[in-house]
Amino acid sequence: MLPAVVLAGGRSSRLGPNKLVLRICGEPLIQHALRRVRKASRVSNVYLITSPGAVWDTMSLGGADGVIVDEFMVGPSGAVLTALKRLGDCLVIAGDMPLIEPKVLDALINKCYEVSDKYVACVPKVGRFLEPLHAVYWSSFASILNAALACGTASIQKLLKLLAHSGTVATVELEVLAAEAGLSLERVLNSFSNVNTWRDLKLVAGSLCREGLPGC
Repeated sequence: MLPAVVLAGGRSSRLGPNKLVLRICGEPLIQHALRRVRKASRVSNVYLITSPGAVWDTMSLGGADGVIVDEFMVGPSGAVLTALKRLGDCLVIAGDMPLIEPKVLDALINKCYEVSDKYVACVPKVGRFLEPLHAVYWSSFASILNAALACGTASIQKLLKLLAHSGTVATVELEVLAAEAGLSLERVLNSFSNVNTWRDLKLVAGSLCREGLPGC
């Protein structure tokens, strides 16, 4: 099992207001992500990673075991490094992914443990892109990430692509996750849906309502 961290410190620059507190089906956006991560059988504890000064009432959210403050504030790279320093091996999830499939998380963790002694991270491949905020990081990744930040490389996406090319980071195809999880490819793709625009929010709300959640 692995602890999970849910990122809750973004600036929501494209949407305007703090998207993580926008209500969908009667609940804050981030609550849906927390609840689904909590349902994964391979996840032990769930923490929020926030910006300094941000206030989250974890009791009212009902899904987080605590709050970790981002020490670096350089985007996702800093949040991942903070998580690794505090927790060691962990699963990292974006807070704006309300359609996360617990079975996909379990499948990802299972596949990552199969190769844990060969790589520093295990990242899903979505089309041509790697998804750094729906991924597993081993503690050995911390020193690499710290060195990259010291050299001015803040993009975790670029760093992961470079490491994947050199054989240091494992990539997992969505078809592999679908087979492992026993889900359709469409369900697996939904797990990676995040909210960046009002249109995204509307589409996600429609998906959640079709699940019959109260408040929709």
